[in-house]
Amino acid sequence: MKAVLITVLLTFASLQWGQIEYQPITGVLLEHWNTAYSYFIPIVYHFDSGELPDGIYELRIAGIEIERDSLDIYLLGMSPETDIPFLLATSGYRGDHNFTKSYARYYEEEDEIRLSFQMPGSARWCSGCYRWNIEGGSLEFLRYYSRDPSLEALERVDSLLAEGSISEAIYELNGMFYPGNYYSSDEMISRLLVSINRTALEQHNSGNNQGAVDLFLDLDEFFHTADEWFQAFNDSLDYVECNYSNYMGLSEYVMIMNNYAFYLEQIDDPGKSLVVLRKVLDLDPSRMVAHLNIADVLWDVGETTEAEEHYSIYHDMMTDNELPHQIPLRVHERTSH
Repeated sequence: MKAVLITVLLTFASLQWGQIEYQPITGVLLEHWNTAYSYFIPIVYHFDSGELPDGIYELRIAGIEIERDSLDIYLLGMSPETDIPFLLATSGYRGDHNFTKSYARYYEEEDEIRLSFQMPGSARWCSGCYRWNIEGGSLEFLRYYSRDPSLEALERVDSLLAEGSISEAIYELNGMFYPGNYYSSDEMISRLLVSINRTALEQHNSGNNQGAVDLFLDLDEFFHTADEWFQAFNDSLDYVECNYSNYMGLSEYVMIMNNYAFYLEQIDDPGKSLVVLRKVLDLDPSRMVAHLNIADVLWDVGETTEAEEHYSIYHDMMTDNELPHQIPLRVHERTSH
């Protein structure tokens, strides 16, 4: 009974400010106010309270959909005297909206109120900008704009990977909102590996093998990379049955792994180089150069018996492929061939 009485009394009440008489909301707008969750009617932050009409301490913006992608917008004033706001001004909005994730703010320098919506499952924001003419009691629509920080970040990633700026690209990827809605993690890891491999080769050719290795280590900083990416698959069947194989063929994957192992050997890290090379041969036992590389590393660390086995496998494979003239002299010197 009390709430009803207040509502009735407010229909006759008004708020004076200058020459304007503000009325409490009624009808559909009042029904919307009473039924909507409070965060569906965002507060207008940072508006100078000294500029508000007498008796108003807070601004809110309500929107009621009149058709698809079209809203009636209401600027509301909250008074400490009642729970029912006053209607200060009206306007419109056309575009995507989502009041469950909405935000309103006054920007003093531009003298405009921005009503912004974040779209579901994405980082895209859509905004309508308004100027409130307090003396005239109107809300002028200025412009609509939309931006997507995650899409912008992904575009920067494209450029960074093209130029081989791996760590910077990973920094952008790790800072994205809703990354899974913008790219497949498996696809992105494959793209990172391609860029890393290309740039590492450039580092190697310039004599900077440590720089080549560091590029591969940067991959560990990507949130979606499993620990020791080169250990992710047990064998070739495991690889081809996974989603990753949709973005990179097995031969390219093991080629990149083999290159990484070579750079590790070049900076005197034979232990890790052996780990990578053994995994290369788990995935592709027919890869000739991997047998040569693992034999060289094993020989250097004193595992000559196992090294001879791989030298022999390499020798036989090269011969079967009619490439005996390309077999390095050390293979003959270290085996009975």
